[in-house]
Amino acid sequence: MEDAWFVHERGFADGFFFAGVANGHGGRASSAFLREQLFDSLNTYVGGVNASAPAPAPDGTPGGGYLADALDRGFTATDAKLIDHVASLGEPECWSGSTCTVALVREDRVVCANVGDSRALLVRTGRGSMKGIELSSDHRPVGSCKTGRQELDRVVRAGGWSVGGRVCGILAVSRAFGDYEFKGGRFDLLEDLSE
Repeated sequence: MEDAWFVHERGFADGFFFAGVANGHGGRASSAFLREQLFDSLNTYVGGVNASAPAPAPDGTPGGGYLADALDRGFTATDAKLIDHVASLGEPECWSGSTCTVALVREDRVVCANVGDSRALLVRTGRGSMKGIELSSDHRPVGSCKTGRQELDRVVRAGGWSVGGRVCGILAVSRAFGDYEFKGGRFDLLEDLSE
């Protein structure tokens, strides 16, 4: 298995419990790195924010979003460290990547952040029925939904393409941690694939 999970009961400031799942691909290095490093990296950004500030509206318009911004910055910083790490490993682990979904939970709030197609679902029970609420959206280059069309556009603007729902005919997600060949080695990959 190339997957990893992590739980930090001490959580972040403001009493958040933290849990996450990393779905590795192409090797174990990326998901193992996230298991060991993501919480501390995110804590650097999340620790000092106002977690009670309103989250952005569902359509993406800002509504305070301090916690969402901190998670975004933390994910970006973690990915940069991971790229350096996997690049130093050599083959085959240098080609590893991972999707990841994290949840911050406290009595009054659940905050979810994800990269790739790992999903978070909140299930509520009551009056003999269960109802699922999706907390995350897949990042896949497939034009059958609004998010998919946005991801496909993002891939094309970066100089890539989608074939059979895969970025450059290779990767089934349009966002992931790691995947050095799509980031650090991006121009070499595009040149090789163009030929």
